[in-house]
Amino acid sequence: AIIWILLGIIAFSVLLFLASKLLLKFLNILQRFSRGWFKIALSNLNKEPGLVQIQLVSVGMVLFVLMLMTFVRQDLLHNWQTSLPSNTPNAFVMNIQPDQKQAVDNLLITIPDKTEAPMVRGRLTQINDKEILVNQQESERGKRLLQREANIAVLNNLPTHNIIVAQSNKTHQLPFVSVEESIAELFDIHLNDKLTFNISGQEHTYQVNSLRKVDWQSFQLNFFFIIQPVDGIELPLSYLSNFYLPTEHKDLAPNLIKQLAIDAPGVMLIDVRKIMQQIQDIMNQASWAVSALYAFTLLASIGVLFTATLASQQPRIQSWLLLRTLGAQNKEIVKIGLTEFAFLGGLAGILAASFAQVTSLLISVYLLKTTPTLDITLWLLSILVGSGLFLAIGLVTQWRYIKQNPQKLKRYLTNY
Repeated sequence: AIIWILLGIIAFSVLLFLASKLLLKFLNILQRFSRGWFKIALSNLNKEPGLVQIQLVSVGMVLFVLMLMTFVRQDLLHNWQTSLPSNTPNAFVMNIQPDQKQAVDNLLITIPDKTEAPMVRGRLTQINDKEILVNQQESERGKRLLQREANIAVLNNLPTHNIIVAQSNKTHQLPFVSVEESIAELFDIHLNDKLTFNISGQEHTYQVNSLRKVDWQSFQLNFFFIIQPVDGIELPLSYLSNFYLPTEHKDLAPNLIKQLAIDAPGVMLIDVRKIMQQIQDIMNQASWAVSALYAFTLLASIGVLFTATLASQQPRIQSWLLLRTLGAQNKEIVKIGLTEFAFLGGLAGILAASFAQVTSLLISVYLLKTTPTLDITLWLLSILVGSGLFLAIGLVTQWRYIKQNPQKLKRYLTNY
């Protein structure tokens, strides 16, 4: 994991460097069409392209981490939570045995929109009478799925929240099994294939009649395999149930857990609300840990900015001396000097916001499967922080030179 993090940092730094080169070309073009004090400020930046790139990369990296830790993290979590319907199931009752089902139903009788499914635990052992072995699997996911038992639903009708992507029109002699599409792709399972499962030490064979697309983030009852119940074949069934608990009823889940322990020992209730809160707490704790690293990086970047500013001091003072000799007023010198820093900080902010927004988009689309959003506040804050940081450094390092008369500036250059 550390290697991947280091590679990510290196790759991001290279991307920032390339983006900074494009921004320098943009500065050259912008300078040609600029006039007055703004043209002079851009000219000062274009005199030291190497130092400008160093400043853009160092500060852009810091601002990127800042935006990622604050706005992007909160936006992603908020967007994922709001993408779920208001009545999304947030509680699951597991391991309900057949002789406990009536007692559990009585306890949950006041819960609206409760869903349940009978299921068994089983392991896929054969495809078309050919044994499927763990050591033959190339992917780690395939190996893990074959090494443990899976939850297999036992239903006559497929869930309405699953989407059928392929269905067989043939008449089968064997009972049917419906397979989730990613599992079918993983094990190269096709319609009409015969699948054999080991369920409590007994082999049971079914024929694939459909492939399903499953939204795993919906918190509905979803399964890799759904098999058809067969008369005369007794399976070791248990029941799984889920439902929605209103957020304001915080005591309902603990009370249900206590009552289940009395009326249906062994039955487990999982409160997803509590798990989500724990995840939020862990993320907050992790962000505090990263903040220490961020503070160190920020100090290092400020050091880089100071060094780069002092390294480019002589040509900057020469420019101001020339302007004062030509009769430029003090306010014009201040405007040119501070604009140089504020504009450079704004460019660093744009770089950081761009990469933070792209990162947010990739995480939304490929990990959370939510609709990405464009956060204008992210861009504004990044530009303001970048400009403010550069402007503060500019004031600290340049103010005493901006106010000096030509004689003192000449004396400084002579002693430089």
